[in-house]
Amino acid sequence: MAYSLSQSYFGANLISDFNFINYADPSNGFVRYQSQPDALAKSLYFIDPDTQAVTLGVDNKNTFVLSDGRPSLRLESKRQYNHGLFIGDFAHMPPSVCGLWPAFWMYGPDWPTSGEIDIIEGANQATKNIISGHSTSGCRIPDSPAAAGQPLLLDCESPGTTNNAGCNYLPPASDTHTYGDAFNAVGGGVYALEWTSEAISIWHWPRQSIPDDIVAKNPDPSSWGLPSALFGTSTCDVDTYFKDMSIVIQTNFCGDYAANIWGKDGDTCNQRAPTCVEYVANNPTAFANAYWEVNYIDVYEQGLATNTTASPSEPTTTTTIKSTSTIYTTVPNPATIVTSITHNGTVIVSTATVQSQVSSVVLSTVVGPTATAPPSPSTDPLVPEREPATIGEYAYLGCFGSGTGFQSFLLKASAADMTLGKCIDLCRPGKYAGVRESECFCADDLDPDTRATTDRALCNSPCPGNNTQLCGGTTTTSPSKKRDAAPRAHAPPPPPPRRALNLPPDSLRPPHRRSTPQRPAPRRLGTPRTLHLDARDDGDLHHRLRDRRGAPDARGALYHDPGAGVRQILR
Repeated sequence: MAYSLSQSYFGANLISDFNFINYADPSNGFVRYQSQPDALAKSLYFIDPDTQAVTLGVDNKNTFVLSDGRPSLRLESKRQYNHGLFIGDFAHMPPSVCGLWPAFWMYGPDWPTSGEIDIIEGANQATKNIISGHSTSGCRIPDSPAAAGQPLLLDCESPGTTNNAGCNYLPPASDTHTYGDAFNAVGGGVYALEWTSEAISIWHWPRQSIPDDIVAKNPDPSSWGLPSALFGTSTCDVDTYFKDMSIVIQTNFCGDYAANIWGKDGDTCNQRAPTCVEYVANNPTAFANAYWEVNYIDVYEQGLATNTTASPSEPTTTTTIKSTSTIYTTVPNPATIVTSITHNGTVIVSTATVQSQVSSVVLSTVVGPTATAPPSPSTDPLVPEREPATIGEYAYLGCFGSGTGFQSFLLKASAADMTLGKCIDLCRPGKYAGVRESECFCADDLDPDTRATTDRALCNSPCPGNNTQLCGGTTTTSPSKKRDAAPRAHAPPPPPPRRALNLPPDSLRPPHRRSTPQRPAPRRLGTPRTLHLDARDDGDLHHRLRDRRGAPDARGALYHDPGAGVRQILR
């Protein structure tokens, strides 16, 4: 039976049809969730007057005492669902930054009896998404599920033997744009969840690989191939373990996920501050790009009359830039070994990072260790025709710009025969390698003003040693389309520039909390960490939105090695 659109959440109706939760976080986050009036007064959300995309941000201007919490948003749909097809289109999500724990998920009112499915979740520097299920005893992932993703823990019981970790999947090895910086580097994408009595299936596509039937509002899951994650079938009766679930989108800080993996199992966030709370409390500008940009969340049901309601399309933008560079980075293999960290009785699942090839990313975007490979290099504009998707253990991240001259990068060498491979060799075993024309730059980290550009054609300079490759770009200026030509009355200022640097970090996510504080909150899995990206401080949300098409001083191609701790960029 075909699906018909029953509800489309976008623009003002996303705000009106979701509750703004403002009670204490059940997951012990360093956060103060805001009511709708308070969120509006603090400019934490914004509706684009042209596209109706909704931006959900966090406070990025103030410091707080350690007993307080950073203002943020947690929205829950007023309607509860049983079965359906849920499709979320996100142009941007919170980046792979220390202290963050964002999530897009569903859960029922009596947790864990009514179940929980985490569609997008991660924490700190993660760049790979982890999809999880939580239930009471008796629900498991099949031993050989018909899914493209890689199962981690099989028992969905929460708390259970894994103490709220639930059952989980890593993305398919070919899907490298699933979370954080890697997701943002390709302009975001779409997640879809189909919920039937037989199974709950979840798919992901990067921006340029979204199926035509989804774009046409006539989705047909039977044509999408294997899902990334599958819950149910013979090992879990879906109607018994999952019911009356609401849709949730939130950005948390620290808590049982990000704080508990701080400095553990490869996480390097402790190099920034001894604890997660200290870092989040004292570094507001680190969260300038910690926002969701929601194009729409569509809900389809079977047996309804055809609904022709349409949602706005994603806006297009250009950026003014002076130079660009190409960046490569190494990425962790999704097929990593599951480990667990015990802290205060809580077990958080994370993955060991290993080096692996990743699929290609767009010339002007940053692809992280978890970026999703476009289907066809010959037809998909996200696939760089002249840049190798991977060079050894390094993965192509995309075209980057910097408002501070790539201050975290050091010039390693200048050569008349410079190529992408040559620069990577010079930067090994570093984390990042960046090239601009004849210059090779290496770095251990990305500064807040270094970020991916949305214009994939800005890196247009042939490499001196191989003119089939592109090594950054020269001065180019394009007209910029401001999203907020005139701020509307009562509309909160637009959020941070979506171009904030998107590298392949692997942020881990802690467990999500239930709608009522007294209920035990489910724990989120940790995702592999990689590169972390901080956005520049553009002032308040309104200023940042206006400057969203702003111009970084330089751009270049970037490759990144998630296994190392260094990153390189050229300018």
